Amino acid sequence: MTIDGADGAGGGDALLTVLELLARQAQPAHLDALVEEARGSGLSGPELHRLERAVALAGQVHTGRAREARREAALTALTDTTRDLTLSYDLDSLLRVITRRARRILGLDLAYVTLRGPHGACYVHTTEGSRAATGPGPRLTPGLRIAEGYGLGGAVQLHGEAVWTADYLADERFAPSGSLDAGVHAPAFDEIAESALRAEGLHAIVAAPLRRGARSLIHNRRSRRPCQWRSRWGAGR
Repeated sequence: MTIDGADGAGGGDALLTVLELLARQAQPAHLDALVEEARGSGLSGPELHRLERAVALAGQVHTGRAREARREAALTALTDTTRDLTLSYDLDSLLRVITRRARRILGLDLAYVTLRGPHGACYVHTTEGSRAATGPGPRLTPGLRIAEGYGLGGAVQLHGEAVWTADYLADERFAPSGSLDAGVHAPAFDEIAESALRAEGLHAIVAAPLRRGARSLIHNRRSRRPCQWRSRWGAGR
């Protein structure tokens, strides 16, 4: 959608175009492009300022709509989860429900649960949201074995509490030579598991322990975008 000219009528047309884009729930990029087109057409002064202000307000409306949609989806997911958890499940089925619902409620790209084996190593039990299920190389799918002490899951096993990173691929603590506790614990490195994570394009990750009696499970929540978990899940360690 374009604007007409750079005179007074053109400025008015541009404002009308903002409203039309807003009514169509167009993406913010379309609104930004409208401002750039107006500048290129010669719109300036107060008219350009009004257009920029209109686009900024339209962006706020778009953000508010998206926030309300997420809130509504979260409430629906929470209601569904409450109903699901009143049903009777064996452990495997319950873990699948928890993984699916956690991903939906928190708006995650990927969630999965790992279980500890008898000799300390873990294996992936359940995944939701994996986009690398096919293709060459290791994949983050049920059955993938993970070395004892590797990555965030290894830190959770050591500390028994949640651990997270804003950008796993850039976090030196989880590099082969890194340290989570100033030299106290150097995380193990698992080349196969690392390749599987990189194939998913994961960045922000939080891992938390799930317990069943004395048995500790690991629940991983993942995002393909770098972000700060602090703002959504409280203070960090």
